[in-house]
Amino acid sequence: MHLSEPDTPRRDVIVTSTMVPKALAAAVLAGLPAQAGLPGGEAIRDTAFTVVFFSILLTAVLVWASERPPLRAFYATAFRRFAAGAEALPRQSADQVGNAAATA
Repeated sequence: MHLSEPDTPRRDVIVTSTMVPKALAAAVLAGLPAQAGLPGGEAIRDTAFTVVFFSILLTAVLVWASERPPLRAFYATAFRRFAAGAEALPRQSADQVGNAAATA
């Protein structure tokens, strides 16, 4: 399944769009200057950790809010080219994904 396909259920696209702001890699990399003892390394690390925390908090709020009428209307307009059905497509097992990759 590709999220760029119009037959992707709109709900899947909405939930995926709210999950994008994850920044674990940024948090890990932001700790390197502090570990190396560089001046200002702690400030870089602390700033990145704060951004990651608020990103996760914002994601939780957006997932909840995407089910509420005001934001649902916005997403319905923004993602109108996607299928309106709320049901998700069936998930593929790891074996099915592996078999599909092997036959491609």
